[in-house]
Amino acid sequence: MGHGYVDGRNISGYAPDSSEPPTLPCDGDPATHCLIPSLVSNDATETERSMTVRSCRRFLHSTLILMLTAATAVIAGAAAAPTASAQSSHQVLAAKPLMGWSSWSLESTNYPGVNPTGGASWLTEAHILQQADALSGELESYGYDYLNIDAGWSNGFDSYGRPIANPTTFPDGIAYIANYVHAKGLKLGIYLAVGLAPAAYDNGTTPIYGAPGCTTANIVYP
Repeated sequence: MGHGYVDGRNISGYAPDSSEPPTLPCDGDPATHCLIPSLVSNDATETERSMTVRSCRRFLHSTLILMLTAATAVIAGAAAAPTASAQSSHQVLAAKPLMGWSSWSLESTNYPGVNPTGGASWLTEAHILQQADALSGELESYGYDYLNIDAGWSNGFDSYGRPIANPTTFPDGIAYIANYVHAKGLKLGIYLAVGLAPAAYDNGTTPIYGAPGCTTANIVYP
């Protein structure tokens, strides 16, 4: 995992020879330092890492939407209202947005019984196929044609650092689910975390598929 330094201090991860968290100067005084907590431990599982990153991105996305909505309301209030004739001459329907279903709400909920063995335990092959049946049978005719598998479907990497499906929860693999979903006229989406997990990077020794002689060290610097 990469490290960044300010004034000789590691600010992006724990030092290799230290169990202490990284620090930064506070209020411009080098003698005073602030602790910077790590969002995800290097010992976290791939599911825990993906769930944490996904939750943070959800929070930032929601905050941005609220800010944009407030700004739009201010601009709309300052603009002059169009005349009735102008409104009637520009009545054009908007393009249909992307619509579908995502597993996130069910796999991330704390509602009793939904995730009986921990976070994302609801997320299984059987449940995804069940949702595909419901989507194609009840909602596809209304424009809902995307089925999205969110974080938690993978628990490891292949020899090229590519995420692979958890064999316990997805015994037939993602290709099987994709074929099932496509056969029903639906589109399949799947979540991937940004960047490389430490296990996929493997100290820069992981080979790059289709690029003989190249490893992760050639595309990501420590």
